[in-house]
Amino acid sequence: MRVWIPVALGVAVVAGSCAPVQSATVISRAEEELRTARLAGADQLAPYEFTKADLYLKMAKERQGFSDFEAAKVFAEEAQRLAVTAKQNAPYNLRLQQRRAVPLSPGAEGAR
Repeated sequence: MRVWIPVALGVAVVAGSCAPVQSATVISRAEEELRTARLAGADQLAPYEFTKADLYLKMAKERQGFSDFEAAKVFAEEAQRLAVTAKQNAPYNLRLQQRRAVPLSPGAEGAR
């Protein structure tokens, strides 16, 4: 009666190791990381990493469209890594901007 359970698990394992499924999964994760990076302000505060992640994601989608799933997966993994880096760098870069915006005290000008 429960013969279908092992069969379903076997199909799930085989499908999970399939290149199109893997690349689609990694692309989806990269899209989510890029979306959260944008919400964290990384597009303004860490533009280099954010832009590079966005371009890698576009390249991954293009490669997937040409059925080059291994390359799509590699590009999406790099996009995900860069999006995470952009999110991590955004607060640091914000603090740097805030420090630069602090005006000097009146007596500090002569000390330069």
